[in-house]
Amino acid sequence: MYKRQTYDRLRIDDNSIHRILEQAKQCGAMVSVHAENHEMITKKVKELLDNDCMHPKYHTASHPVDGEVDAFKRIIRMSEETKQPVMIFHVSSEKGLNEIKKGKSRGVHFFSETCTQYLSLNSSLLDRTNIKEAAKWICSPPVRDQSDSEALWRGIEEKTLDLVSSDHAPYSFDEKGKFFMGNNPSFKEIPNGMPGLHWRLPIILNEVLKKQCNLDLHDFVRITSTMPAKIYGLYPKKGEIKIGSDADITIWNKDKKITLLAFAKPGGGIGARGFNALSLSYKYFFGVVWLQLAKKFDSAIPPIPSEQFFKNCLRLLKDEFFNNNCLYNSLSS
Repeated sequence: MYKRQTYDRLRIDDNSIHRILEQAKQCGAMVSVHAENHEMITKKVKELLDNDCMHPKYHTASHPVDGEVDAFKRIIRMSEETKQPVMIFHVSSEKGLNEIKKGKSRGVHFFSETCTQYLSLNSSLLDRTNIKEAAKWICSPPVRDQSDSEALWRGIEEKTLDLVSSDHAPYSFDEKGKFFMGNNPSFKEIPNGMPGLHWRLPIILNEVLKKQCNLDLHDFVRITSTMPAKIYGLYPKKGEIKIGSDADITIWNKDKKITLLAFAKPGGGIGARGFNALSLSYKYFFGVVWLQLAKKFDSAIPPIPSEQFFKNCLRLLKDEFFNNNCLYNSLSS
C-alpha cells in the first residue's frame, strides 16, 4: 500500500509510481492508492492560511475536488499503460466517481472503494463554532456535500465502486491526539482521521434495511464480504459460506435499534437498525455448537463437515439463540 500526492512525507511522483506498478506486475502484487494532487492541496492551504482562514471548516476547501479528479485520471492512465490493476481508496466526490466510470467503461482493469463517512456525513459538520467539535470530522479526503454522498451510493448500486471500507484512523480529543498543537490549532495542524471500523457494517446495513438505497441483502454481503475477499486474494476461503470455506459467520439482529453517538450529526445521533449480534470464527463456532448440536441431532461432528452439518448449525443458532430475529451473511441458506 502507498499514498500518492496527499501527505508531505508520503507523496510520490509519477515516475516512481510507474516503477512501482511495473515491479508490482512482476511480483503479482496489488497496489492501493490514496489519490489526490499534492501541488493543488499545497497551493490551496497556503492561500487559506495567508488569508487567516484557520478554522477546521477550511479543511474541505484545502482539498479541492479537482485534485481528486486529476489524481484519478493519472493513476487510471498509468494502470492502463502498465496493465497493472490498482485499488483506488476512499472515493469522496461525484466528479471523482465519474472519472472511475470513464476508466472502467473503456476497459481499464482496476478497483475502487469509498468509506462510510463519505456515504453518511457531509462538510457541514466541520462548520461549528466549537473547534473541538469541528475537529472531530477532519479526514482526508474531506467529507463533502450531500449530493456527493448520494452519487457515491449510486456508484455502489451500479457496481462502479467495488466495496466500502472504513479508513479507520482514530485520535483522542486531547493534547495527545487531535490537539497536540494546542487548543486553538489551524485546520492544517489537526491530524486527519476519524474512527470508522466498528460502525461501518451497521451503517450500511441500516441503509439496506430501511430501503434508503437500491441495495438488497445479497448486495450487502457482496460489498462487505465477497468482493473484499476476491480482490485481496482470500476467496474462496473467505467471503462466502460454502463447503471448503472458513466458517467465519456474522449474525445480525435486524430488529435491534441503536443510536450511534460516535457519528453524531448536528441535533443528535444517527439512528441505525440492524446490529451485529454475534461474530463467529470457525473455532468459536464449533465450540459453541458442538455439544448442543450432538444433543439436538444425535450425531457427532464429522472430521470434514458436510453441507447438512452447516445447515444444522445455522438452524440451531437461529432457533436456540436468536429466536428467528437474525440475518446471516450467507448466500446459501
